[in-house]
Amino acid sequence: MVEYCSRESLELPFKKREEDNNHDDNSKQIKEIYREIVKLTHPDKNKELPEKENEHMTDLYHQASEGKETGSFQKIINVAMDLDINLQEINPEILNTIEVEIKNIYERIVDIKKDVMYIWFYAPKEIQKGNVRAHHQKMQTNLKKNLR
Repeated sequence: MVEYCSRESLELPFKKREEDNNHDDNSKQIKEIYREIVKLTHPDKNKELPEKENEHMTDLYHQASEGKETGSFQKIINVAMDLDINLQEINPEILNTIEVEIKNIYERIVDIKKDVMYIWFYAPKEIQKGNVRAHHQKMQTNLKKNLR
């Protein structure tokens, strides 16, 4: 993709994801939720479960661990909700962080929709066979108009 965009003098569709300083691994509440998840899903604690249920719990454990490592509160919250862990008293700091994550995901979606391959894939068949570059430029212009 990078090579194609360079060769065609097109702007890269994806931006390097910047680390968000709003992710605070030291959040007491997130740590407590994560601990609850680990108590319920750690592979060593679920050896006695049927194989399918054990795999599901292990998958949830890995999702939560990835969320903790990457600072994705959303992943931790999703796992907690899947496990019916009580989330009644989430503090506003965490909700603000989740809102920032949602905004970042939305921005990535907008960037993906600007990508020449996305535009080509969703274009009518006659355009797919025709001049992709001209269609891409037309779509970029229309997209910029719509985003204003």
